[in-house]
Amino acid sequence: MIIIGGGGHGRVIIDLCRKAEERVAAILDDDSAKHETRILGIPVTGGIHTDRLSDPAFLAIGDNKTRYHLAEKLNPPSWKTLIHPSATIADDVQIGEGTVVMAGAVIQTGSRIGRHCIINTGACIDHDCRVGDFVHVGPNCSFGGEIGIEEGTWVGLGSTIVNQVQIGKWAIVGAGSTVTKSAPAEVKISGSPAVIKG
Repeated sequence: MIIIGGGGHGRVIIDLCRKAEERVAAILDDDSAKHETRILGIPVTGGIHTDRLSDPAFLAIGDNKTRYHLAEKLNPPSWKTLIHPSATIADDVQIGEGTVVMAGAVIQTGSRIGRHCIINTGACIDHDCRVGDFVHVGPNCSFGGEIGIEEGTWVGLGSTIVNQVQIGKWAIVGAGSTVTKSAPAEVKISGSPAVIKG
């Protein structure tokens, strides 16, 4: 497998791969200062180019928009889906390609997680939730049941979203927020209870 991105998120992914017994052959990163170095023992062989993706790959990019654009541009043989061995996932949960479920995360029955999502450390997603493509659910977030989070939304660490709330595409939920009402696309919401800030 090739990992795309050698930053902090990439290092977490390398550690997860080792625990999940997934072999990583190389890292690609556009930062030339990282070229011909090693990150956690894995060689950085060059920049991100489509002609280098002859192996399955994983996008280890934390920024949702960058991850979206790279997923549209690149065409590896397949995108890997990664699940930490300590994650707890109900048998009927659907998880899209290129998504990572980090250590200690819980995803309950009936939930669907889209493509290239990040379900970060200790996040808890209750039953029948719908998480769209390219969503990042931050560490220690808690989702009640039947929540809908649309494409590209970023949910900041430690946020709580109550049952049946719907959040539109490419929204931002500030860290530590308590979201009790639905919100439209492309807004910033934060606070406890959360309100639209812009």
